[in-house]
Amino acid sequence: MTREKIWTTAYGQAFKFENLSHSHLSNILYYFDLIVDVGDVEPIRKELNRRFGGVQLPYYPLISFKSEIDELIKKGYTTGNPNADIVVNGKWIGQIKYN
Repeated sequence: MTREKIWTTAYGQAFKFENLSHSHLSNILYYFDLIVDVGDVEPIRKELNRRFGGVQLPYYPLISFKSEIDELIKKGYTTGNPNADIVVNGKWIGQIKYN
């Protein structure tokens, strides 16, 4: 019997992996790759591969996720301003989502 994979958001909402949007799956991967660098992201990567051919969309963290934005600023990836670009190793990967 296979256990259902569930993702719980920062707001405490729980979603089955199969119900996460393309953008949400992509953002989760960026979060783990750039911010926390811990945890098993393989199930998220598998879901992105299964449903979206492995294509990772640009990173759009919400400005309301202060600790995430603060960490991106600390690492020099963004200014932290609303709608500011996120650049990693000279490559644009997304933008802070203000609205």
